[in-house]
Amino acid sequence: MRVRFLIIPAGGIILLLCTSCATMCNGTRQSIKIETDPGGATVQGDFQTITTPGVLKLKRGEVYTLEISMDGYETRRIRLDRKDNGRMLYNALLLPLAIPALIIDSYTDAGFDLEPSSVLIKLDPVPPVILTSPNCNAT
Repeated sequence: MRVRFLIIPAGGIILLLCTSCATMCNGTRQSIKIETDPGGATVQGDFQTITTPGVLKLKRGEVYTLEISMDGYETRRIRLDRKDNGRMLYNALLLPLAIPALIIDSYTDAGFDLEPSSVLIKLDPVPPVILTSPNCNAT
């Protein structure tokens, strides 16, 4: 009889510790690896600036447009979208504790992933400007 009284509270504690699965497993930020060919480009996004190759740590629940630039090369922009990662569904297994867990995971945006999760961009050189002089012999 005593064992039964210990199992029920222990099971409840384990379920409580497993709530907010997405927040505990993913965290609220995601590392996005950025590489360019050639390396050494500047990447700006979410008030962060890095030089490639590098990693941006971005909030999961946002949509971002990254600007990638380098002297002598055309500036590129890439969009990172948020996608549902399905990890908040694990909370449904923990009923009746699912409601607080879903609230926490929704508030922290941990139930989302940014895509693409890594970026490799080939930068194109700026085309040379050809200057022509006016034809002085025109009549």
